[in-house]
Amino acid sequence: MIANEKMNIVILGHVDHGKSTLVGRLLCDTNSLPDGKLEQIKNMCLKKSKVFEYAYLLDALLNEQEQGITIDLSRCFFKTEKRKYILLDSPGHVEFLKNMITGASRAEAAVLVIDASEGIKENSKRHGLIASMLGIPQLVICVNKMDLVNYSEVIFQKIKNDFSNYLNELNISPIHVIPVSASGGDNLTMHSSNMKWYKGKNLLDALDEFNKEKSLIDKELRLPLQDIYKFTVNGDNRRLFAGKIESGTLKINDEILFLPSYKKTKVKSIEIFNKTDIAETHAGESIAFTVTEEIYAKRGEIVCKTSEHQTLVGSRIQVTLFWMGKEPFLKNKKYILKLGTTKVDVKLVKINHIIDIENLNQIDNEFQKINRHDIADCILETVKDFSFDLNQDLVVTSRFVIVDDYDIVGGGVIKNRAEVPKDISVNNPPLVLWLTGLSGAGKSTIAEAVHNYLNENKIRSYILDGDDIRKGLSADLGFTKTDRAENIRRSAHVAKLLSNSGQVVICSFISPFHEDRMKAREIIGDNFFEIFIEASIETCKKRDPKGLYQKAINGEIKNFTGISSPFERPVKPDLVINTEKNDLKKCVEILINFFGENYFK
Repeated sequence: MIANEKMNIVILGHVDHGKSTLVGRLLCDTNSLPDGKLEQIKNMCLKKSKVFEYAYLLDALLNEQEQGITIDLSRCFFKTEKRKYILLDSPGHVEFLKNMITGASRAEAAVLVIDASEGIKENSKRHGLIASMLGIPQLVICVNKMDLVNYSEVIFQKIKNDFSNYLNELNISPIHVIPVSASGGDNLTMHSSNMKWYKGKNLLDALDEFNKEKSLIDKELRLPLQDIYKFTVNGDNRRLFAGKIESGTLKINDEILFLPSYKKTKVKSIEIFNKTDIAETHAGESIAFTVTEEIYAKRGEIVCKTSEHQTLVGSRIQVTLFWMGKEPFLKNKKYILKLGTTKVDVKLVKINHIIDIENLNQIDNEFQKINRHDIADCILETVKDFSFDLNQDLVVTSRFVIVDDYDIVGGGVIKNRAEVPKDISVNNPPLVLWLTGLSGAGKSTIAEAVHNYLNENKIRSYILDGDDIRKGLSADLGFTKTDRAENIRRSAHVAKLLSNSGQVVICSFISPFHEDRMKAREIIGDNFFEIFIEASIETCKKRDPKGLYQKAINGEIKNFTGISSPFERPVKPDLVINTEKNDLKKCVEILINFFGENYFK
């Protein structure tokens, strides 16, 4: 008699190491295929004059068969006397890492496939590392294609020892390492006569040895709020809070807490689609509920019980992150973090280190960006507090993704709540650093570097950039002298407000006219410091980061500073930083030393 217990298992491994073949053969040998499916695929291969492969049972998409690689995630089912299995066959090619992560995030255990003839590849290690990150505690290694190495015990033992040592560094100990030939069915559902030297479990028996993890029902309540519905029934005004219970249970009269708003109330009623008067519900169910005291809550909050351990709340987190975007993950660029139903603006503020896939060493990141396929330990900061768990406490509400322009470009797990930078005003007066200079002199580059330095020293700062102001607050202004003056006036008032909130404001403006800069100093007051970022017009033309000088020379841009409009060199700037004579590190050092390091501690 087959038990009702179910388990999700993800199949991992480098491209062409035989994952789909292994799953296809496993389904065939356990009689788990739909009637006629095997014959259908064999006939298709015959018509196309192709050699039949068990992988075709899974790679059903036409473009996958043509390219010979699994692009999307295939789900299939089989069962033993112990339990029912859902197998998630994930892509192995590094370009399809995003789909692999999607599969791994749903899994309770994993089977990692390594080609005996090719050995351990970088992606084999990457998949092992991601399985560790996502908290998949149980793992079986299948050393596949043993037929291609004449069923060599020596080759098997070397791969077993090398990869087990690698996994041990990740605190993963594979339950079994099994030599198999998926195409021949060796050691999948029964022991192989080709490898009599192997005395361990076959794959099917190894899967049945996996322990079912503690049910999510038995864990703390986590209900990410999806929406709030307001309507009137028979004159009764109703407000329904809706969402899917990710873990725990919820019943009538439970005292609950909405985080991060800290609103507290009790459950009055619970409803499931087409069912009312539900007394209790649990993880996995999508529900709606009413409360005894009307409160205001928003989508993205997480509902917890007051009697249980609750989520953390904060805006600054330490994470392990894998990056999948075509463009690097850049400091201080705005992205979107999504965790459950939470959606909040986020930026990268510090890269602690990049993880070397090959040996798990920590690599210092001198370029301060995270490139595609990198895995990094870093600090993220959101624009407002949100609710989350740590990965070691509750995986389901610690996993997140990063979105850029509607595309998922990264994902990871939250390791810790990071310390929030202190206000500069705690120890010192507010500060406005007004960086002025020609386009291409290096204002924005220095502004970002100083901002990073302050964040790393736990001091809040904000970059006020001329380009950003022009796109928003001053979008109605041109580049006449009068409009330039109004732009600087507005920007100075914004800088003053920001500095009064207790942070260092780093302003990056060409601000070519002496009179306008003096007006900014007058508006902001004693905490205004004019910093001249000096570089010759010839050097700026050569740098020309936005291609503007050439357009101005060609007459395509009117009133361009340095070409058709003058730049008035500061008469008595508080500080001069020459970017032709000094590299970026030295420029930041000059600025910090000017104020004295004690100012920023």
